[in-house]
This record gives sequence, structure tokens and C-alpha cells, in this order.
Amino acid sequence: MMKSFLSLSLAALVGLTAVAASATDFEISTSPLSTASYTSDADLETISGTSVQVSGTIATDLKDPSKTSGSFSIPVTSLLSGVPMRDEHMAGKDWLNAAEFPNITFAIKSLKLKGDNKALTAGSSVQADATGDFTLHGVTKTITIPVRASYREIAAGQVYGLEGNILRIETSFSIKLSDYGVNIPAGLTAKVANELALTVKATAKQK
Repeated sequence: MMKSFLSLSLAALVGLTAVAASATDFEISTSPLSTASYTSDADLETISGTSVQVSGTIATDLKDPSKTSGSFSIPVTSLLSGVPMRDEHMAGKDWLNAAEFPNITFAIKSLKLKGDNKALTAGSSVQADATGDFTLHGVTKTITIPVRASYREIAAGQVYGLEGNILRIETSFSIKLSDYGVNIPAGLTAKVANELALTVKATAKQK
């Protein structure tokens, strides 16, 4: 009995080690290659802003990307619309309150692959639905977002300023500000939409 238990325990440990060894770690570093943007399309005004301060980490099994974990983070104050006063108001206490809640984050809990391609090889991509915890204004909700992941192996000198194994993550989805405790004053509802369209395009390099 003890021998069987030890054998099963050893087999489980070997299995866990194999899973861990199959994960490839990537890092999203702050650069113009990684952007996050939002669009507020209200009745009287359309407002757009962009950040180039996306950061995060991703661990994935290239042979089975459904085994993916990771997260990304965007500083609220880095979302710039081209109007400094508007950006200051958006980051202020009455809106996103960056002083108390400085970052917008998404942490992956599970990944469900879609389509025929189920592996990431050089020059390929996969489509998936990522379910995870999205945090804004100190409120966290579990949401599911569409994701496209592309994998590239870039040789030295092939792409200016970039080389190595690269994972490109792209997603677009919408959230409602009211779901995260951000309430638009009655006098501004025609100029600021409750629903925001969000897009993240992140380039992560293998560690």
C-alpha cells in the first residue's frame, strides 16, 4: 500500500514538473509596441485616449495555449486623450480616482480556444475567449473577452529594434462605467458615454 502511494505521488510530482516545464514565460514591457486605448462615443462627443504604458506577464504552453495564465496593467494617468484638462478630470476623484486606484488590470483565469488552430508555432496565431478578473476604480468583475494571440520568432536584424521569441496579444471589448462605481453626472451624459470600448494590443518578449 505504501509503495503504491509513493509511486502515485512520484508520478503526480513528475506530471506537475512536466506541466511547469512546458510553460513559456513572456513579459510585456512598457513601449510603443504595447498600447491600450478607449473610446467614449456619446451623443454629442466622441472621446478617445491611448496609453503606451502597458505592462504584464504571460505564461503559456505553446503546444496548448489553453494552458495560459498572466495579467496586464495600465496606469490610469497614462491614458491620454490630447486634452490635458480632460485627462486630469478623468483621473480625478470624481471619475476614475487614480490617486486611490492607480491601475486598470486584467488577470486571466482561463482560456478557451476557438477555431481550428490549437497551437502556437512560428508565424501562427490562435483565437480564444479569455475569462478573468477585470479591475477598474477599485471594483473587480469576472468578464470574458475575445483574444487573438500571435507567435513570432524574430532573428537578429530581421526587425529593427526587436528580436527573440515574441507573443502578440490583441483584444477589444466594452465595459460600462456604472458597473465599476463610476457615475456620470446628469449634465454630462450627452458628452460622456457610460459604455467604453477598450482595445489592448500588447507585445510580449520571451524571458
